[in-house]
Amino acid sequence: VCGDTYCTHTEDASSCPGDCEAVCGDGYCTHTEDFYSCSADCAATRKTAFLTSTTYTGGEVGGLAGADAKCNAAAAAAGLPGVFRAWLSDETGSPSSRFNRSTVPYYRTDGVRIANNYNDIIDCSGVGCLAADLNVTEYGVSIGGYFNVWSSTNTDGTYVGRSCNNWSSSSSSYSLKPGRQAYHNYTWTYNTSVLSTDCSISLPLYCFEQ
Repeated sequence: VCGDTYCTHTEDASSCPGDCEAVCGDGYCTHTEDFYSCSADCAATRKTAFLTSTTYTGGEVGGLAGADAKCNAAAAAAGLPGVFRAWLSDETGSPSSRFNRSTVPYYRTDGVRIANNYNDIIDCSGVGCLAADLNVTEYGVSIGGYFNVWSSTNTDGTYVGRSCNNWSSSSSSYSLKPGRQAYHNYTWTYNTSVLSTDCSISLPLYCFEQ
């Protein structure tokens, strides 16, 4: 019903401009607005996930708190609102215990949806775990190639069992199997098919808005 100030699924800006025009800050997320153009209105409708553009050795991560801080610093530098946590595990915690289990979809910073909600991320019963590769940085830049990512996390969000001494050591004597950013099946988080990576290697992090 055009003119009732509500923008329904059967209306859009061309058919009902009075209801559906983009007005940031009016409390409504219309079809012509999105998280990036009107974050104040649309933030509750989606969450953001990205691959850090910066890489770190295992010891440089600085524990789970250090990883979270790096995710939030990267998000702030790119102008992304919200609070972020790293998709990372060690003996002190994991996404299964640390993450807010969002009921709204997760999107990459280029606007591509990777999961319908948190439960969709950890559901690997189908062909893939994620709907798309999580290979886009906080700046919306796609990273090509088959590169490893720090994770130590099973597909269900629990701890795998190795973590560079709780992300405090860059010693090559510590090794673990990482995730891979160019895949969206189970190997995105725990690639059992590759040789172990030692903790002196510099790798990026996955970051998810909470």
